Amino acid sequence: MLQDQGTVKNDEGTLQYDNVQVGFCHITSPIDGRVGLRLVDPGNLVTANSTTTLVVVTQIQPITVIFTLAEDSLPQVQEQTRGGKALEVDAYDRTQQKLLAKGKLITIDNQIDTVTGTVKLRAQFDNANGMLFPNQFVNARLLVKTLDNQTLIPSSAVQHNGSIDFVISSKTTSP
Repeated sequence: MLQDQGTVKNDEGTLQYDNVQVGFCHITSPIDGRVGLRLVDPGNLVTANSTTTLVVVTQIQPITVIFTLAEDSLPQVQEQTRGGKALEVDAYDRTQQKLLAKGKLITIDNQIDTVTGTVKLRAQFDNANGMLFPNQFVNARLLVKTLDNQTLIPSSAVQHNGSIDFVISSKTTSP
């Protein structure tokens, strides 16, 4: 009787050991994301501590976009970010017709590219609709400042007389 109980305990231990070993047979990603095309085919030998990449996982939600800004515009952006203001960034498609996503500026690079005269900025997008894709070309628009209670007129309405600029109002006032 005790011998049978011992055999059952031994078998339970073997089962637990096998369950642990099965856990080592599955590869899980440390991040959520989209899996690219596999780089290793079924039947290939894969060993622990191998330098062979099996697959590339890219984070999609949230996703970041890196874009550039002319160095001449950098002081305006820095002025807003020093105040702790989160600047809005819109990502448009290649033709700049369709808004793909709205996000926030999260960082500014620490140096200017002397060849192009630009600085890199990074914006983060929730990408809930999945419209942004890794390495996709997008046009980023950064909203630096919003002016409230301003009067806007078309530039064609401005008249020039020597050094004086003026606008003729079409409103007529009655006495």
